[in-house]
Amino acid sequence: MTAAQAGHIAQLDATKHQLEQSVDSCRQKGSRISDLEAEVAALKATVEEKEGRIREDETIRRKLHNTIQELKVN
Repeated sequence: MTAAQAGHIAQLDATKHQLEQSVDSCRQKGSRISDLEAEVAALKATVEEKEGRIREDETIRRKLHNTIQELKVN
């Protein structure tokens, strides 16, 4: 084996190692993305639930306000 061939083999091995590291990194990032997407979905559901509660509470507040106004008049 010549020195040039040995150099090419070493370069090929280094490139393979770098590729393996990149693939592992992509897998980890993909997993993290999936986790974050699930968390975002859960948070969106919580926000929708809280907004619904706000609407309900606002309706109750308006009814109570109207009742108070009617009692003041009478």
